[in-house]
Amino acid sequence: MSEFEKAQNIVSKIAELSIQLHKLGIIKHNCKIPDDYAKWFCLHKFSLKMSKIENSGYFAISKFGEKVQIRSKI
Repeated sequence: MSEFEKAQNIVSKIAELSIQLHKLGIIKHNCKIPDDYAKWFCLHKFSLKMSKIENSGYFAISKFGEKVQIRSKI
């Protein structure tokens, strides 16, 4: 199993547990999957390069030179 598949499996389990906790009334809102995972996933899935400049308004650059913002949402 690749690193990508392992991470995907773990995040799926986190999402399932979050839904169960919400149904039980333990948490008020479903937990948000961390932004770091969304960024890592997109970097690997779309072969992006992370921006070298922090707070530049974008997170990554495509192989075509396009600036990319990455946001996570459930």
